[in-house]
Amino acid sequence: MALTAPTPDDIHRRKAMDQRECDLMMRRHELFMLARAGGQRANFSYRNLTGLNLACKNLSEADFTGAIMVECDLSGTNLTRALLFCANLTKAKLVRANLTRADIRGACLKGADLTAAELFNADLREGQIFTRAKASDLESMAVDPDPSDLSRAKLVNANLTQANMSGSVAAMADFTDAILKGANLAKANLKNAVMEGADLEGADLSRADLRGVVLRNANLYGAVFIAADRTGADETGALTDAPRGKPMSMLRDSLHTLIRDHQSWVESGGASGKALDISGFDMRDIEWPDHALLTSMKAAGACLAHARILGAWLQASNFEGADLRGADFRGTDLRGANLRATNLVRANFEAANLAPLVVASGKALVTRLDRATLRHARFTNCQLTQTSFREADLRWSSFVDCETMGADFELSIGRPASAPPPPPTAP
Repeated sequence: MALTAPTPDDIHRRKAMDQRECDLMMRRHELFMLARAGGQRANFSYRNLTGLNLACKNLSEADFTGAIMVECDLSGTNLTRALLFCANLTKAKLVRANLTRADIRGACLKGADLTAAELFNADLREGQIFTRAKASDLESMAVDPDPSDLSRAKLVNANLTQANMSGSVAAMADFTDAILKGANLAKANLKNAVMEGADLEGADLSRADLRGVVLRNANLYGAVFIAADRTGADETGALTDAPRGKPMSMLRDSLHTLIRDHQSWVESGGASGKALDISGFDMRDIEWPDHALLTSMKAAGACLAHARILGAWLQASNFEGADLRGADFRGTDLRGANLRATNLVRANFEAANLAPLVVASGKALVTRLDRATLRHARFTNCQLTQTSFREADLRWSSFVDCETMGADFELSIGRPASAPPPPPTAP
């Protein structure tokens, strides 16, 4: 007895679903999700949806098994726990789509745009549909000749935390700044993929093909590379398990004591205590006390990845060239701080003060983030008066309710819409 799955020829010959029929099915599905009369779970399995608009809809738990969805627009669509098993999503638009726990096994995503998509715990492993050819034989059926393929897909800033991509093909895909914490990439083909700035902490890359992969400034802390082929991979600036500077054991005392001595130094105007200088030290995963007095501390070139320094006084501090990716500076006073050439990817500056610091002589020290990498950084309710962002990388950063009067964004990349225009050039 044959299974109900159609043959590939049946699917490709089938008349494409029109937008009107698709809209009707989506409306019924939304009623179904709200448990209202007239609702019905959407079943797009094996249908031809090529080029249709399904953007910004609630299609969680909908069935797209074996569907042809080439160049479909699913931007902002809720596809939580949706069945996309062996679907053909070639060049589909899935920008900011929610694919949490979706079943995407065997799907073809070649050239698809998944920028900022949510793929937490999604299943992207290999998969095939079988139909019964004879009484006892199963025959493989492919909707697309290249299942489980993400080649050339765009996954910039996508969240793939704990996603299962074991055995998948993602050659030449763009994972710039993607979050892949704890993801399973064992035996995956990532040849020539771009993973610059990606967070691969704790990811399993055993036996993966990483030839020619760009891993510049990626977070590889705790990642597993057993038998992985890393020939020609560019890991410049990547954060690994290897020390990124001097170990804490070389500090003259405990951090708590050093901070206490620094506080005495600040409060006495240098008459007692000693200034805190952790320049060049690896201080990742260190717990900093909240509201610490750290004025004029030195941390040039230090590794402070994911540091949580809440409500601290950091006026005139020096972090030049430091690794501060994922740092939490909420409520901190950073007036006059030197943050030149720092890595501040995904840093949080909510309610921080980065305005100039007026010193005793009446001179104002401008807070400087020149040449800093601030991709995906968050500035909310911040004081950014006269702050210098010259030549900074501000792509995908957010500025909400910030005071930016006089801020300098000259030659910066991705200048935010809320920022003032650059000053006119002299004739």
